[in-house]
Amino acid sequence: TYRKVLDSIKYLGWTDKEIDFMVQKSKYARYLRAYRELIGDVDRMVTLSEYSPKARDFALGQLYKMIDALPIDEETKEVLKEMWTQFIRVKPVISEVKRYITDLINLYVEGLISDLDFEKELESLKKWGLSDDEIMFYKAIAGARKARKLRIPVIYRE
Repeated sequence: TYRKVLDSIKYLGWTDKEIDFMVQKSKYARYLRAYRELIGDVDRMVTLSEYSPKARDFALGQLYKMIDALPIDEETKEVLKEMWTQFIRVKPVISEVKRYITDLINLYVEGLISDLDFEKELESLKKWGLSDDEIMFYKAIAGARKARKLRIPVIYRE
């Protein structure tokens, strides 16, 4: 139908080549719209990946293709792939990880978990996105809360 409409305006000076170009351009526009609607940008792929392992694999596959297409060195590409893999794996559960940390701190403050077990559990959460700095702060928070509960004076040194 689109071609018929374009053919009907040939009398205005449009050439067959121009009409073919416009038809092809409209096909690409449809492909792009379908891609955007069904797959979307990186944010949409990441959101979809939270709900299904199949969507997670698809999102990572698409991200890897995009990263491979970048004009950067291979080492940087591998770093980017690892970052996105970790992000997509951790994003759906990060709020639960934070809740678990709060539960661990509460257990520690109540004396229901030892210093060693508290530290081991925090260290085990590195695979879920915790850094050494975050672990240090969680330990400090737990120590301060425990000191408050036990009414132990805290002295901060410079």
